[in-house]
Amino acid sequence: MLNTLHKDLLTLVYISSLNGYALSLTELSKLLGINPFTLENEIKILRKDFSLRDGLIVAKGYEHLFDEKVLRWKNSEFFLKNAKIFAKELIKRDSNLKFLALCGSTAYRSASKDDDIDIFLITDKGRLWLSLFKAFLLARVFELKAKVRGFKLSFCFSYVMDEREIKREFASRNSFFFARDALTLDILYGYDYYEKLILKNRATLTLLKRIKPKVHEINLKVKRKLKVNIFWDFFDLIIFAYLGSYVRFKAYLKNLRIKKKNYTLKSFQISTKEHKLLLESEKYNLLTKYYLKMGVLKDG
Repeated sequence: MLNTLHKDLLTLVYISSLNGYALSLTELSKLLGINPFTLENEIKILRKDFSLRDGLIVAKGYEHLFDEKVLRWKNSEFFLKNAKIFAKELIKRDSNLKFLALCGSTAYRSASKDDDIDIFLITDKGRLWLSLFKAFLLARVFELKAKVRGFKLSFCFSYVMDEREIKREFASRNSFFFARDALTLDILYGYDYYEKLILKNRATLTLLKRIKPKVHEINLKVKRKLKVNIFWDFFDLIIFAYLGSYVRFKAYLKNLRIKKKNYTLKSFQISTKEHKLLLESEKYNLLTKYYLKMGVLKDG
């Protein structure tokens, strides 16, 4: 019978493999909170479940990730480079942004050439849809320019909340999965603000000893506007009504295309509210179930 550590080891390696990422043994030992020597001994016991090469580990059946490691890293770095330019232009145009980071496959350095660049935004209270409207327009410009130049860029605003909603999120979520995603970021703007959220959450504070977000702070002097303004509050609601409907319709069409191609794990659910826009794929929900099976790193 497998002990708790073995179950956690199996789960983490499988999750990383499912995400298209070959874990290094160093990363794995940090995630599990054990020293490399202990990890080597545990891997020997479970050797039939893993494949090892050059200090990397994947689940059986995912050996192709060894050869794809460098290419996926290069794809991620390319996306990061373009996202930095995008972020700089967006920050110049939007004084309501409090935080901007990359999440998903780019942040995990496992991006394929067809992946979206997943964006995590935090805005001032009651300004989320104003900020999203600007971000959508700018993203479209970047995507068209990339197409003209002969390559593909696709921005996905998968995790967007205003400051009130993100405080609720960090106050109520204490799982290892949440903490790992919250720390596996390329932070482009607003690290000081985000650090305060990290330090107030028990799970992220604990995992911070093992995982550090990658910070590429874009230093721009942004003139902050007065937050309390009834006109802009109302205008944000108007944009939410129209843009929210548009986003849901686009998501519906994209899900239809995904289902026709039988890419079940790529289909996603969308949540649009006044204070948040959240996209969660079926793969994300599957990973959540796997994380909940873990022992040493379980919720609460």
